[in-house]
Amino acid sequence: FAGAALAGLLHYSAGVWGWQITVLALPLLYLVERSYSIFFGRLEDSKRHLDEMAALQMRSIRTLALAVEAKDDTTHTHLHRVQTYAMEIGRELGLSAEELLALQAASILHDVGKLAVPEHIISKPGKLNAEEFEKMKIHTVVGAEIVEGMEFPYPVAPIVRAHHEKWNGMGYPYGLKETAIPIGARILSAVDCLDALATDRQYRRALPLDKAMDIVIADSGKAFDPKVVEVLSRRYRELEALAHSTLASVKVQAFSVNDRVALGASPDAGLEVSTRITDRASVLAGISRVRSEVHRIVGRLPDIPAASRWDYLSMALSMELRDVIPHHGVAVYQKRADKIVALGASGEDGDLLRKLSVPEGQGFVGWVAENRKPILNGNPSVEPVSWERPVTLRAGLAVPMLDGDSVRGVLALYHRSADSFCRDHLHILEMLGPLFVSALELSELQVPAVNEIAVNDLAAILAVLDNKATSARKLSLARLDICGLALNSTEDALRGILSGVFRGQDLVGQFSATEFLLLSDELDGSEMAQSINLVRRAFEERYGREGTLLVGIATLQPGHNSVEELLARAEQSLQDDRRRYQVEGLLGLSRVLGSSVSVQSESTLSPGLWKV
Repeated sequence: FAGAALAGLLHYSAGVWGWQITVLALPLLYLVERSYSIFFGRLEDSKRHLDEMAALQMRSIRTLALAVEAKDDTTHTHLHRVQTYAMEIGRELGLSAEELLALQAASILHDVGKLAVPEHIISKPGKLNAEEFEKMKIHTVVGAEIVEGMEFPYPVAPIVRAHHEKWNGMGYPYGLKETAIPIGARILSAVDCLDALATDRQYRRALPLDKAMDIVIADSGKAFDPKVVEVLSRRYRELEALAHSTLASVKVQAFSVNDRVALGASPDAGLEVSTRITDRASVLAGISRVRSEVHRIVGRLPDIPAASRWDYLSMALSMELRDVIPHHGVAVYQKRADKIVALGASGEDGDLLRKLSVPEGQGFVGWVAENRKPILNGNPSVEPVSWERPVTLRAGLAVPMLDGDSVRGVLALYHRSADSFCRDHLHILEMLGPLFVSALELSELQVPAVNEIAVNDLAAILAVLDNKATSARKLSLARLDICGLALNSTEDALRGILSGVFRGQDLVGQFSATEFLLLSDELDGSEMAQSINLVRRAFEERYGREGTLLVGIATLQPGHNSVEELLARAEQSLQDDRRRYQVEGLLGLSRVLGSSVSVQSESTLSPGLWKV
């Protein structure tokens, strides 16, 4: 028709204008035809390019989704089945072309937000607890935010965000109800549930497809849109067959997550040091003693004022462990909501560690709490806080304190040298961790003020001592002398420190402005010495070189029950401690001034006098 029309037009023009005009018009006709061919050729190229870009985009989002599923090998065909079901149901429900495109992308990307969920929660072989479910729910919000960054020309993010909303408004993250939920999300919700029930998951085996469909039907009008469930229940066998038949044409990429890479000696930051204790026999022999002592210490916590309870625990633990696990600091942390908060600390940088409060999952102790895994030779300085001064500790050994599946806190030891802990140290600390779980319940318990150590009248103390010296089975006496502090601060200093170690029924009397008498009828000599060591360490941590605590101890001995003898032995022990302190000071001066200065005791001099 076009050729005949053109021939007729040329014949007519030749008769009207002559054949010369007709011949001149031929190049113009060719130019029009050529332009037409070029235009449509470029249009075809542009369409082909758009198709290729669309295919590239779909491959990219599919690969991104598969990267999420690489965490979970049991669901590698999940995306294809969900997409097949969702698209067919969308077509039957009359979705527009734009809505179908959005549903196609959302069916692939709906779980991309699981990148923000810890892998141990995703792969947990059991039901989630309330805390883990809170972490899991965030994947809908994060997934929508990731999709929004892709800037699709159709609404994908609202479907991803709402694919766990329920028809009755009991879903998450926003509790949308009925038609307020995007139609794509309503389709995806029902389809996703059916496929999850009909496939193997870490927490249960797959159900038969008919049984899974019965469960979805039972939730029609509650969790799912009744119209969607009606279509799904009518066509689910057909759609399953379609998904199975088309699976072979879909390239399912398998990631090499289980392969071993042979090359590469160590990361740039170095490998975790994994040495062993050389003298294992002596260390293992001491573990039983440490466990019993820690159990006794934990049992004593309720009688210690809350303000000092955890500092006492950390100091006592440090003393018990120092021969088994060499360290320079101890800290006990508790999980409160989404924070890891220090309850008590002792040793180097103890004042900094006591103030530590970090978000779960961040820093050294935050990582241990979130992942419920220990760290060997971690870096304490990476905590996400602004330290008041540079941290001197260079290695950390931390274990989570678990109560079933939940983390109650973190127990940590620190060392001033990097890579100072070994695997054996880690195993020892893991054995002690459970002993502290029940003790963490005491973190909010307040001991009445009447149990706090008070400084009593000395005459009353001596009267009690006189009565108990002839009747008590255990009786220990300590003379304490505070040197170097202002006189008006000695009582407050001693009261605060003793309250963290001794019980409220132990008695303290004041001899002078700087000297005090401590009386306990529950501690024998070794127990009193151990408690006094805790007092010394607490004093040194709090006051450093500003002051010195000198101590003399005497205990009840058979056949020597007089008050005078106890007081005399305590005084003699105090004088011995004072002379030791003086000698250490002079030896320190000797080291500063050089070897020309010597210090010696002469038997001809009275006790307490020294020749320099």
